[in-house]
Amino acid sequence: MGGAGLPGGAGAVRLGGAVQKGPFIVGSTIRVANLDLDTNPTGLVFTTTTRDDQGHFELEVATSDLVSIEGTGFYYNEVSASLSGSALTLRAFYEIGSGSAEDAFVNVITHLTYDRVRLLVVQGAAYAAARAQAEQELIASLGVAPPGFVAGLAATQMDVLGGDSDANAFLLAASSVLAQAAQLQSPTAADAALQELLNYIALDLEQTGSVDPARQAQLTAALAVLDAPGIEAAFAARFPSATVPDLDRILDQDADGLVNLADDCPTTADPAQDDLDQDGLGDVCDPDRDGDGEPDISDSLPSDPDEWTDADGVNDAVDNCLGLPNADQTDSDGDLVGDACDPDAPTCSLATEGNTQCNDQNLEICSIGSWVTYVTCDFWCTAGACNGCFPGHTFCNIQGTGIPVTAWKCDEDGQLRRFDSASLSQTCLPPDFPADISNLPIDTSPPRWLGILGSRWVED
Repeated sequence: MGGAGLPGGAGAVRLGGAVQKGPFIVGSTIRVANLDLDTNPTGLVFTTTTRDDQGHFELEVATSDLVSIEGTGFYYNEVSASLSGSALTLRAFYEIGSGSAEDAFVNVITHLTYDRVRLLVVQGAAYAAARAQAEQELIASLGVAPPGFVAGLAATQMDVLGGDSDANAFLLAASSVLAQAAQLQSPTAADAALQELLNYIALDLEQTGSVDPARQAQLTAALAVLDAPGIEAAFAARFPSATVPDLDRILDQDADGLVNLADDCPTTADPAQDDLDQDGLGDVCDPDRDGDGEPDISDSLPSDPDEWTDADGVNDAVDNCLGLPNADQTDSDGDLVGDACDPDAPTCSLATEGNTQCNDQNLEICSIGSWVTYVTCDFWCTAGACNGCFPGHTFCNIQGTGIPVTAWKCDEDGQLRRFDSASLSQTCLPPDFPADISNLPIDTSPPRWLGILGSRWVED
């Protein structure tokens, strides 16, 4: 029987709903067949077409325990965000209740479980039990939802345009993953590949109650690369009056046991959920895990928020040589620029082993390539360092072999008195200093000397 069925007649029921892959476009064909309790056709068939681009249909059919609903048409492809290039057929069983009006949705879940439900019913199961078993078997073997997920709603009541619920989100997730798998399998004929994939999975489920491992792997690969935010955005743009289900409440795209919504790295496996800088982005996918403003790719210590440029363990805020490792922070000339990066820092290397320098209150000596403290400076030194003159201290000017040497003696008043003599030795030991140094002239502008070091005099 064609047409609208039994409009207004006794024993008629208004059957509405929608056919959705994405939603079928307006004018798609809807065919409803009455069935007996064993899913056998009774011969009554009713047809109509969808009335909008959301896949909605409505018609009156003869009252029956079961009906088979079939939709054929073009549809909105969630992955490509465009209309399909060829028609798709989806099927569903629906058990009509006692009301005068019923709504049933036809989708990929009803299609994939269709043959399994029929087999279970033929084997003696009641329709409701067969439907529930087939749907749970499909959910468990598709691998789209987390382990143990229960939709809590029959597939014929799931609606991708029906609001944000677990059941609706699962339907959109399954539809999207299947479309993505078809796209990966055959980029130039994705619509045909989708129909083939749906039919093969339906056949798998019918015979074994599970999906073939090779097809499971195909779906897993599709899940990993699915652009969930892009799908939701495009869906919302095409159907602005609908509340789009949140895919992240269902998908676990990195297979770490956490759905995207609860995962601080939705597409990178991160079971530990470590988040050093507490920015809501897990360390394994955070480009700046320590939150110091320096990307990990250029951060020498990406897990230390105080250190990022040279990995010397010194807080960059006080490091006197940013960019060059200098854990000891040596600053020989006291100019707040570390020797490691100070162009005018005194040179200390194996070639200058034994050289000395005045650094603050210390006399330093070059030893094995590093300046080390040798003695404390309590005599005339570099300006601003230790510039006192203490009674009894002796100083000299080393000018080279054979060159006259100038010596100084510090008197009890802290005055440097100069003694010039060609007889002074290179070591500047002044055995012939006069006993009364007050007879020596006062030097009003003495040079910057260190003093005696062991048995020799050392110049700054």
